[in-house]
Amino acid sequence: MDAPAEMPAEIPPDRRAAELPRESENRWVFADRAEDRTPYQPDEDEEEQPRSRLLATLVAIIVGLALSLAAAGLWLGDVRSADVARLPIIGPQLATMTPAPSRLRIDVKGVMTQLDSGGLVLQVNGSITNAGKTAQTLPRLLAVLSGPRGVALRWTVAPPVASLPAGRSVPFESVVTNFPADARSLSITVAH
Repeated sequence: MDAPAEMPAEIPPDRRAAELPRESENRWVFADRAEDRTPYQPDEDEEEQPRSRLLATLVAIIVGLALSLAAAGLWLGDVRSADVARLPIIGPQLATMTPAPSRLRIDVKGVMTQLDSGGLVLQVNGSITNAGKTAQTLPRLLAVLSGPRGVALRWTVAPPVASLPAGRSVPFESVVTNFPADARSLSITVAH
């Protein structure tokens, strides 16, 4: 800011603070520029800032609550795709990310036979049933044979058909050899 201008000689020194400038001739007495005396008016951005911060805070709170509810529900393991879709704001997006439950049912039975040579043969028979209302693509199956020392043998079982119509079943079979005699626990799951 420039150095203050000198006061005109006609205004006594004791009246300088009380004297108000006249719009036309003494504008420079108390201010360097006329716009310095105009009343403060906030910019448009300054007026909108509190509203936009409030809106951002409310959106963050709502999204946080929705995600917390979804996480709690998934943690409990009792949230289905239809339940997630009812969450406010982000429910439809979460429903597309939640995998639909498989409508395939796998029934399995394993029969272990000892050969005359002393070796063991495990014959796995089962069926895959489509309990859904639409045709399902059949995945590969993962078979695991385990015993007291852990997993003894893993193998995959190819499905007999690529797609299974609704309400239909298809049998599958697999035979394995060369496993420990104490391996007696068999599990069949969908291979990933």
